[in-house]
Amino acid sequence: MDRLTAMSLFKRVVETGSFSASAREAGQSQSSVSKQIAELEALLGTRLLQRTTRKLALTESGADYYAHCRRILADVEEAESSAGALHRVVAGTLRVAAPAAFGRLRVMPHIGDFLLQYPRLRVDLTLGDRLVDLVNAGIDVTLRLGPLADTSLAVRRLGRSTRLIAAAQSYLNRRGTPTTLKALAAHDCIVLTETGDEWRFSGARGLETVRVAGQFRTDSTEAMRSALVAGLGIAVVPHWLIAPELESGALVPLLPKHVPAPLDISALYPQTPRVPAKVRAFIDFFSRRLKTL
Repeated sequence: MDRLTAMSLFKRVVETGSFSASAREAGQSQSSVSKQIAELEALLGTRLLQRTTRKLALTESGADYYAHCRRILADVEEAESSAGALHRVVAGTLRVAAPAAFGRLRVMPHIGDFLLQYPRLRVDLTLGDRLVDLVNAGIDVTLRLGPLADTSLAVRRLGRSTRLIAAAQSYLNRRGTPTTLKALAAHDCIVLTETGDEWRFSGARGLETVRVAGQFRTDSTEAMRSALVAGLGIAVVPHWLIAPELESGALVPLLPKHVPAPLDISALYPQTPRVPAKVRAFIDFFSRRLKTL
């Protein structure tokens, strides 16, 4: 039994929650993976996984061993990476998470160039608007927009996302066009759950706040965009989310003298003594591509 291979297989079994999924990733049979995990348990003299018909669960020893495996395998990968030139050593699988719309519209267009620059790297991209537990999900780096809660993760700001107030012409024809911030309180406003119903703007009078309400609230920027285009109300939206609709005239910018605060675009990754080369490469690359949107 190759110890590092067995540790790597154990790590992926934990992260995928499946012997069959990790076997497919490794190009091995499920029985081969099961055998190597069993040999690892025999070597350690303890049970690492509790197997049931429905799921796998870590034992207390397994959870401790998994944490050690992550650190050891990361150190091994970093040691191998540091042995050669950067373009040769950025290799392996990089697991990235990003918000759904942002990933689709602003990350995916650059992934091809990123992979051309690092041909030995594979990217596994997870898109979704809910926050991801990086350690439990086996994610190497995640992108987030806006303020961050207190976190034990390492953070690097990559850029800023500008925002504006907008609405569909169909909505404005029906409800009229607001000419002041205070007028927004009388309109149907589409609220993004994460940013809430207190909208803050900077203008000639400094920082101003208006409390809004409406018939539609969502935690999804994709859903917010769809509701905006459908004429359900007025929204504060990132420019990158609605650029084609602004260009075509389907959406109209409002109150240009009042600017919503931009959102920070941040990369978050586990705290380690040395940042893995593949994570560093991703962050450096996208810091150049995502400076201002």
